[in-house]
Amino acid sequence: MFANRLNWVGVVSFALTGVVASLLAARLKRAGRRLSDAHRKTRSILESISDGFTTFDREWKYTYVNPAAARMIGKTPEELLSKSVWDLWPHAKNSPFEVAFRRAATGNIPVQTEAFYPEPLNAWFDVRCYPSPDGLALFFTNTTEQKRRQEQLRLLESAILQTGDGIVIVKLSGEASCCQEPVFVNAAFERITGFSLEDLRGGALPLLHSPSWSAPTSAAQPPRSRSGCISAIEQPVRRKDGTEFWAEFALQPLQDGSGSYTHCVWTIQDTTERKKAEEMSRLFGSIVENSDDAILSKTMDGIVVSWNKGAERIYGYTQAEMVGKPISALIPSDRTYEQLDILDDLRRGRRLEHLETDRIRKDGRRIHVSLTMSPIHNSEGYIVGASVIARDITDRIVAGKALARSEEKYRSLALASSQIVWTTNAQGEVTDDIPHWRDFTGQGPDEIDGSGWLSALHPEDRDRTTDIWARAVKCRSFFNTEYRLRRYDDEYRWMDVHGVPVLEADGIVREWVGTCTDIHDRKQAEEEIRKLNQQLERRVGERTAALESANHELEAFAYSVSHDLRAPLRAVDGFSRILLDEFAPQLPEEAKRYLSMARKNAVQMGQLIDDLLAFSRLGRQPLSKQTISPAEIVRQVLEELREERDGRRVEITLSDLPQCQGDPNLLKQVYANLLSNGLKYTRKQEIARIEIGCLPSDSGDGLVYYVRDNGVGFDMRYANKLFGVFQRLHGSQEYPGTGVGLAIVQRIIHRHGGSVWAEAAVNQGATFYFALSPRRAPLEKGEITTCTTNS
Repeated sequence: MFANRLNWVGVVSFALTGVVASLLAARLKRAGRRLSDAHRKTRSILESISDGFTTFDREWKYTYVNPAAARMIGKTPEELLSKSVWDLWPHAKNSPFEVAFRRAATGNIPVQTEAFYPEPLNAWFDVRCYPSPDGLALFFTNTTEQKRRQEQLRLLESAILQTGDGIVIVKLSGEASCCQEPVFVNAAFERITGFSLEDLRGGALPLLHSPSWSAPTSAAQPPRSRSGCISAIEQPVRRKDGTEFWAEFALQPLQDGSGSYTHCVWTIQDTTERKKAEEMSRLFGSIVENSDDAILSKTMDGIVVSWNKGAERIYGYTQAEMVGKPISALIPSDRTYEQLDILDDLRRGRRLEHLETDRIRKDGRRIHVSLTMSPIHNSEGYIVGASVIARDITDRIVAGKALARSEEKYRSLALASSQIVWTTNAQGEVTDDIPHWRDFTGQGPDEIDGSGWLSALHPEDRDRTTDIWARAVKCRSFFNTEYRLRRYDDEYRWMDVHGVPVLEADGIVREWVGTCTDIHDRKQAEEEIRKLNQQLERRVGERTAALESANHELEAFAYSVSHDLRAPLRAVDGFSRILLDEFAPQLPEEAKRYLSMARKNAVQMGQLIDDLLAFSRLGRQPLSKQTISPAEIVRQVLEELREERDGRRVEITLSDLPQCQGDPNLLKQVYANLLSNGLKYTRKQEIARIEIGCLPSDSGDGLVYYVRDNGVGFDMRYANKLFGVFQRLHGSQEYPGTGVGLAIVQRIIHRHGGSVWAEAAVNQGATFYFALSPRRAPLEKGEITTCTTNS
C-alpha cells in the first residue's frame, strides 16, 4: 500500500511537472513574441527619426546605423558596419567627440557635446552619448545651418549695436496695424534722439517726430502687402530734450512664415549736417548764379567749364555759347600778352586780385573789367584750372575820368570866383593852401593849417562856429553858419558860410568843400530893416490896442443904444395898439392906416435891433468846434421853417452831406438864414425848388456846401453888396427883412476860417456857397437825392 501510495505521488508529481513546464514554455513563447515586437517597433522608430543614431561595441565598431545617420555622414550602413570609428573618422581622435565618447563609456553616464568635424564633412554636429551593456549608443544632428544662422545673427546684432544709424524695431498688431509696440532700440538711436526703449514703451513714440508729420506711425502700418508702407522719408524731428534736427527714416516691414507682417524696422539717420551742407551748397550756388559779377571757371588750357548769369550779362554770351569754348574769344588782340603772365602765376599757385584789364563783349564793345583769379586743385593737389571773378568797371573808369575833368574845372572856377572857396580833410582840418582865404585875411599858409583858420574869426563867434563845425563833421551833414571874419585891414566882415561833405562810393567822407560869401552890407541893411520892423510892430500893437478898445466901446454903445431904443419902440407900439383897439370907431380910416404903419415900423425896428445885437455878439461868442452832421442840422432847420412852407408847393432836394468840423449852433444859424431866404424869394414861383448839397473843391482836399433856389435871383453887378449890414437888393415891401441875415452868415463862416460867395441871375434863382476852409471854387455837382414836399 505504501508502495502504491509512492507510485501515485510520483505520477502526480510528473503530471504536475509537465503542466508547469507547459505553462512556462507558453509564457516564454509569449515573452519572445513581445520582445520581437518591441525590437521591431524600436527599429522602425530608429529608421524613421530625423536624428542620426548609431551603436558601437566595446571595440568601437559600428553595430547599427540608421538611415538619417547614413545621410548626415554621407556613407551607407554597409560602409560603416563592423568598421572602427577611429579608422573611418581619423579627425575624431583627440577631438571633443572622442572625449565625450570615452567619458560616457567609462563613466557609464550620458554625455552631450557639440563640435566641428573637418574634411570631408565640414559640418557641426550635436552628439548625445548613452552607455549600454554592449558598448555605446549615439544620437546626433547636423547643426551647421543653425550655427551659420547663429553666426549671422551674432554679426547682425553686433552691426546693429555698433552702427551709427539709429534702429527701432516695433511689433505690429491689429487688423488696421495701427497698434505698435517698441521691442528694441540700439545705442545709436538713444544717442541720436535721447529716447530709450523704456521712453518709447511709455508713450514717447509719437513725440519723436514733428507735429506736422505723423508718417512714422502711418507709414509703418502693417498692411498685408507692402503697398501701404513707404520706404523712406526725410523730415525734421524732435529729440527728448525738445531740440529739432533733420532725420531720414527708412522703414522695412518684416513677415513671418505665413506672410503676415509682424514687425517693422525703422532706421533713422541724423541728416542735419548734410541738410546744412546742401543748404550751403544751394546758397553758394544761388549766390554764384545771381551775382552781378561774372563768375566762371576754366581749364589750364583756357577752356570754359562754368559760366553764370553775371557772365552772360557782362559779356553778352550765353552759357551754351561759352561752355566748352576757349576764353580767348573775350581777350582783345592787344591784350593777349597778359595771358602768358596770368597762366604762369596760376601754375605757381598764385592768386591774382583786382587785375584791371580790357575784354571784348559779344557785340564787339570793349569794356573795362577787374579780375580776381584763383587756382583750382584736384583731389591730389594738382592745379587743373582756375576760377575767375570779373567785375565790369567801365562806368567807374569813365566816371573817374569825368571826375578828373570836373576837379580841373572846380580848381579853375575857384580861382575865378569872388567868393572864398576852401577845402579841408575828412576831419575838418585844413591841409592844403587856400589862396583866397590868405588874400582876404592876410594869414600865412602855416597860420591856417589844421584849425588855425579859427583865429581869423571874431572872438565872439569862435565857440559857436567850432560847435557847429564839430557837429557837421560828426554827422557828415551840411555846414551852414554866419560869422564875422577879420579882413587884412583888421575890419570884421560878416560871412555867409556853406560847406558840404564829398563822399566816396561807400559813403565815407573824403573831404569838405565850402564857400564864404561877404554879406556884410546885407547884414547892415537887415539890421536897419529889423529896427524899422520893431518900430512898425510897436505902432501896430498900439493901433490894435486902440482898435480893440474902440470895438469894446462900440459893442457897449450898440448894446446901450439897442436897450434905450426898445423903450420908446415899445411905447409907440403899445400906444398905437391901444388907439386901434379902444378908439378905432372915433378915428378916421387914414388915422388907422397911419397907426398900423407905425406899429409895423416899430416891429420892424425891433427886429432890426435884435439882428444888430446878434450880429455884434458874433464877434464875442467863442467857437465850439466839433464833428457835426450838416444833413441833420438841415433837417432840424427845415422842420422849424415848416410854417413858411404851409400852403405852398415846395420841392426840397437834399444830397449826401459829409460830416465836418464846426460850431453846430452857428452853422445851424447859417443854414437857417440861407434856407429862410430861399423860401422868401421863391414865393412867386408856382413850384418852389430848393437844393442843398456839397461839391468837391478844386484841390480835392475839402468840400464846398451850397443852398440853391429857383427864386427871383439878383444882378451879379451888385453881388458885392449882399453881405453888408442893411444892404438889400429887393424892396422891403415886396420881400420884408432887415438886411442883416447874410451879414451874419458871412461873419459866422469867416470865424470858421472859411469863405462865402454867391452866384445868381435875375429871375433865374440864386446859389449861395460856403466853405469852412479857405475858399476854393467848386469843380462840379455831386450826385443828389430828391425829396418833394407839397404843403
